[in-house]
Amino acid sequence: MQGRDGRLDGWKSIARYLGRDRSTVIRWTNDRALPVHSLPGGKSRTVYALQSELDAWMRNKTAGTADDLAAPLAAPEVLIDPKADAGRTTAVPATVPATKVAAWPRGYRWLTLGAAGLVGVFIVAAGLLMLALNGRAAGNDPALPAALEARLLDARDDIASRSAVRLDKAIADLRRLTGEARNHAGVHAALAEGYLLAREFGTLPDPYALKRARHEAELALARNPRSAVALRVVGVVAYWNDHQPDAAGEAFRRAIAADPEDALAHHWYANILADNGEFRPAFREFAAARQRSPGAPHLLADYAWALWSAGREVQAERLLNDIARRSPMLASAHDCLSVIAFARGDLKGYAHHLKLRASIRGAPELVSYAALIERTGTQDARATYAAMASRALAQAETASNSDHSWPAFVASTFGDRAQLYALLSRARARGEKWGAAGYVRRIAARWSSDPQITALLRTLSQPKIEA
Repeated sequence: MQGRDGRLDGWKSIARYLGRDRSTVIRWTNDRALPVHSLPGGKSRTVYALQSELDAWMRNKTAGTADDLAAPLAAPEVLIDPKADAGRTTAVPATVPATKVAAWPRGYRWLTLGAAGLVGVFIVAAGLLMLALNGRAAGNDPALPAALEARLLDARDDIASRSAVRLDKAIADLRRLTGEARNHAGVHAALAEGYLLAREFGTLPDPYALKRARHEAELALARNPRSAVALRVVGVVAYWNDHQPDAAGEAFRRAIAADPEDALAHHWYANILADNGEFRPAFREFAAARQRSPGAPHLLADYAWALWSAGREVQAERLLNDIARRSPMLASAHDCLSVIAFARGDLKGYAHHLKLRASIRGAPELVSYAALIERTGTQDARATYAAMASRALAQAETASNSDHSWPAFVASTFGDRAQLYALLSRARARGEKWGAAGYVRRIAARWSSDPQITALLRTLSQPKIEA
């Protein structure tokens, strides 16, 4: 529960804000001086934390160096009882039906989106409307002294590298620059992009990274309402975190109008269109991005993923393998390849690419999970399913804007109809709306003769981004 002045009451609220499980947050409090406060009185310990203090703790990298970050994100074996009332969960054994691995269907990777809700669509839409009504032309930032300009350019180079180490360096440098170059939209926009990429290519947890990215983007837009960089950051957060495709589409279209030559605006817009199953406009935007940034490995990896999502699987996997050979440190290519392997029943291949992705990212929790999958992946399919299902469900359940599309896809791929039905029912009860076109298409194909699964999937469809 979130109180006034950014106060978070109880371990559950604090854990959700940090994107971790309750036991890890308690250990951080005891061992790493996480700023959690106790209230006197009562037999049990009543605790609260202030968002500002948690943010400062994260900025100081305390969490990033904690050894116990390697612990699982949440307790294992907590699955949903399909007979339970909507909105409740019960602990039931994780089981795998007697289904041959060779019969598992192809599927679609999970984009790590479990993040604390930040601001609703009304605030996003209203903010964009106010900026549009403002009517100001794209203002030019005040000229920076040569030394500060050089530091800004260096930081943007570090961000473009998508290296975890260089992203951390860029964020630290840009934070200092915001104090030295006040009211400079370009500095805030670059910092917003750095935070955004650090959740995918670096080690920052989603809730913190997305909150900071949105904050810096809004500061940039307050100074320059036509900042293409800031607008596309707003679009990413609106789609992947807030699950608001309309607001996201509006932000991306404004970004492209502000700077038609911004390759990332076209690229990231293509990503959300593809995720939403709008493949024709998605490939239009990918073409625009590739014209402006030919050969960019991260762009080609996402383009390949869109191909695979649309069913062009052979072409997609060939391209991804080529990217992985030419750019072996690109984590997203191995992310795609790991799930492609999983979807066709190749647990050894899944474990292999997951381990490569984890070693590139260096995120302790991901490294721990990859090691667990490597131990179980070639020996016990039931243990692998239990590990995957537990982690997927924990991540979905700790996000205030929950999205159960990935745990549903895991259950479907392993042939667990009861668990799939429970997850779809829970998602409907929570009012979830999914993009995840690759997940949904493959779940629908596998269970096409099951009217209950098919009907539930239809209720989870979200609106189109483009008419």
